[in-house]
Amino acid sequence: MARTRGVNAPWVALAVLAVAVVLVAVPEHGVPSLAGPAHANKPYDSFSAFYPFYKSEHSHRFSRILHVTGTSLVVLFLLLRSPRVFLAMLIAGSLGYAACGALRFMETGILEGLLLLFSYIFFARLITGTSKHAFIAVVIGYAFAWVGHFVYEENRPATFIYPTYSLMGDFTMCFNVYTGRETF
Repeated sequence: MARTRGVNAPWVALAVLAVAVVLVAVPEHGVPSLAGPAHANKPYDSFSAFYPFYKSEHSHRFSRILHVTGTSLVVLFLLLRSPRVFLAMLIAGSLGYAACGALRFMETGILEGLLLLFSYIFFARLITGTSKHAFIAVVIGYAFAWVGHFVYEENRPATFIYPTYSLMGDFTMCFNVYTGRETF
């Protein structure tokens, strides 16, 4: 008998509960740093403080177009191919959001980025039985965004310092463009 790939209901319920706890327990300013004061590379202690910086790093019109296109293609791809991967993205994003305040003492966002990536892949595999679509979504999103940064902005993506806030920024900018709050 073939093994059915699908949602493992107890794990999904546990994952949704974990997200809810993180979102309720972590206030706007995150959790305190685990090892003292924030590193000089990480002056932003909330997403609302970070977002104006994010927008300044996306000042070139074509870079913004590439970011919105990449984010839109990720959403479209996942809706058509594996909508349950959005749950994995939500869980990973919640874990990253909880960790970004605790890891502000670090010079780079490498540990936070690895937590974000590996939890996303892990939960995608747990929920859907495969991580293929999660990997493809990452490649689609970053391919467009990084061309925008390296070719048009000629700057280093904030992902290397603030992985979670940068991901939140991508979705926020995309939402704001589609709702008319921001323009290309």
